[in-house]
Amino acid sequence: MSADDVSKVENRAEALVVDLLQRLGYRAVTAAEVETERADTGNVALVHRIHAALRRLNPGLSDDQVRAAARAVTHTDVTSLIDANRDVYTALTMGVTPKDDCADENARHPVRYFDFDQPHHNDFAVARELWIEGGRVRLDLVLFVNGVPLVVIECRGAAKGDLWRAAIQQLSRYQESGEQARRLFSTVQVVVVASIWNAVYGTVGTSERSFSEWRDPFPRTMAEIEQELGRKASAQDVLLYGLLAPANLLDVFRNFTLFDAGSASNGPRKLLAHYYQFRAVNTALARIAGSKTPAGRGGIIWHSQGSGKGLTMLWLALKLKRDPRYQNPTIVVVTDRLTQEEQLASTFRRCGAPNVVSADSAAHLRELLGAPTGGMVTTTIQKFGSLAEEMRTGGEGAVSIMTLSTSSDLFVLIEEAHRTQDGSLAAKMRAALPNACFIGFTATPLSRQDRSTLHVFGPYIDVYSLQESIRDGTTVPIFFERRLPKLRTVQPPEDRTAEADLGVEGAGEIKGTLAAALERIEAISTDLLEHYRSVIQPGGFKALIVAVNRRAAIAYKETLDRRHGPESAVLISGTASDPDATAKHVMHERQRARTIERFLDPQDPLSILVVCEVLLTGFDAPVLQVLYLDAPLREHALLQAVARVNRAAENKVYGLVVDYWGISSKLREALAIFSTGDVKDAMTPKSEELQRLQGRHAAALRFFLRVPDKGDLDACVAVLASEGARAEFNAAFHRFAQSLEVMLPDPKSLSYADDLRWIVRIRETAGARYEDEALQILDVGAKVKRLIGQP
Repeated sequence: MSADDVSKVENRAEALVVDLLQRLGYRAVTAAEVETERADTGNVALVHRIHAALRRLNPGLSDDQVRAAARAVTHTDVTSLIDANRDVYTALTMGVTPKDDCADENARHPVRYFDFDQPHHNDFAVARELWIEGGRVRLDLVLFVNGVPLVVIECRGAAKGDLWRAAIQQLSRYQESGEQARRLFSTVQVVVVASIWNAVYGTVGTSERSFSEWRDPFPRTMAEIEQELGRKASAQDVLLYGLLAPANLLDVFRNFTLFDAGSASNGPRKLLAHYYQFRAVNTALARIAGSKTPAGRGGIIWHSQGSGKGLTMLWLALKLKRDPRYQNPTIVVVTDRLTQEEQLASTFRRCGAPNVVSADSAAHLRELLGAPTGGMVTTTIQKFGSLAEEMRTGGEGAVSIMTLSTSSDLFVLIEEAHRTQDGSLAAKMRAALPNACFIGFTATPLSRQDRSTLHVFGPYIDVYSLQESIRDGTTVPIFFERRLPKLRTVQPPEDRTAEADLGVEGAGEIKGTLAAALERIEAISTDLLEHYRSVIQPGGFKALIVAVNRRAAIAYKETLDRRHGPESAVLISGTASDPDATAKHVMHERQRARTIERFLDPQDPLSILVVCEVLLTGFDAPVLQVLYLDAPLREHALLQAVARVNRAAENKVYGLVVDYWGISSKLREALAIFSTGDVKDAMTPKSEELQRLQGRHAAALRFFLRVPDKGDLDACVAVLASEGARAEFNAAFHRFAQSLEVMLPDPKSLSYADDLRWIVRIRETAGARYEDEALQILDVGAKVKRLIGQP
């Protein structure tokens, strides 16, 4: 395809997007109109429209105040783009306060740039082909709201494959192209790459890995938009309807955007909600507003592990606090474990949530809820147990529970709702807050028998399943692998004998002692270290060992040290009666926090954590790729533990569970309490990936079947002359490389090495010949790079 043909295709792609945006309520403006309305040649903002909106939304502003308010969002002085974007975002959503030199009282309130309550009262416009930075940067489409550029769209025609990768890289370059681009992207909230086959979105500073599809046109349905379009909806259609429809865009902009201040291992970043978070929060709000009874307002949000459940809670809390239907609402976030409470509170504060207070005692909780101040309170459910006041009233055992608040503007968001919510602690909490709205969050499916959770909270509000999260790339698939079955603990018949003689508790102690036998742990450690060094460490990832008890955990740590393994740490709880041999491994709170912080840092040499109870739930560690399991986990505990390795990270294509206990041989039994569809793809045998590798290898070679001489490099490269062919080939190459990354260093995968190197040579040559940046970057896993022979 010639350059002229490519230009025609892209122009048509732009026209298709503009046509649909106009149907959604945008007005198309020409590049010439934009040029006449721009404040100056160094700014894309449409200053005349900004001024008009400011006067319309803020009666009484003087001309000087209008100009000052406009400059506050169009001329930022902050050097860092993310900082400038945060400052402009704050001004646009919260308003700026004008100087007090105006007699009109109305003009002293924070200046509004948008009418968020009535989206149709704003001016939505789309412009094509805007040039900035002296003609060095061409923007396909820019979306303006009241003259403020909020969205940039890069169009990539109708070709399949990986064209969006190059477009994302191009958008990233644009953001650092110069002063004019920096000013533009200081106001831009959403960046989109749109094509018929692939439509993805991100925001300022979003890495390629973190761009996502918007798969739901909520609150519209797929049937509705397809009827309206008169055809099957494309990925591009769904994104435009779901993310960029005027009301949705303003909602996402105002209520589903966060700035994470970062940590020692991660810098600051801007976050936008995923479609399922947007859907869940708004569905929950609709249920709350539509019910007249406290019980009818609640429900369950089940979002799979690793899908950002904590952020969903935060977005729900923040939107509730902005909702004018509720008077100074108080949000209570409840967990049943202190570590989870600390993690959620830390996330909320890091993302800028105001007035987050952690109840440090039952008395403190009573104080916080006794006179609600409209803040956010985090607590463990156990503190409600301490608040109960029992009072005999004549009848035997009659009980009265202390009422802390009768407010109906109190919302309780409960983490891991399938735990503790059908017992006495939950009953006391509900009695203490009789008119509150209770919404349960869970990251694991409810069991077939567990109807009590739904009875307690109400029906599901939203479901985002394991399969959906893997499909979306929100999480990575988890594979499992059995190793050293001869080292398993005693078999079930022997267990039953032990239980008959000693009782269940005594038998458990014997099994724990057998599992912790030094000879067994020595043998497992030998295998574990060889596996870690050959499979996990080359990718720069880390490991978690789950031991059956504290004794076994300490034995693993000491064995790894004797064998000069990578740096490791053991995290166990302690008691006052611990012997010195155990006590020396128990860390105080600050040591433990520092150890976890080091583990989360990909550059830190701390590579392996050994645990028996802690970190098996709520531990979000993208750098963690493998869980070495040597403990009898089952049901919810098993699903929660293995999900520690499903967090997405750069060049991480899968998580792995290595089973030393024997759970995988009874995996179906271990997960039998759940509906089959709910736990589908929870864990896949690693052996199945070999068949997938064979198919992906064949798909990558298919492009060159008609080349008579496979040694003719020019002929092979000519197959990739069109941009569409290169995009499809690149997608097939990445799938092939991903399966190889999973299988390496399995000897069966080494037979593909020669074909891999041949394909990479063609890919690199085509990238240079056609100046295709997507083919010039070798974004594959570390083990595949090593197989190719590259560092």
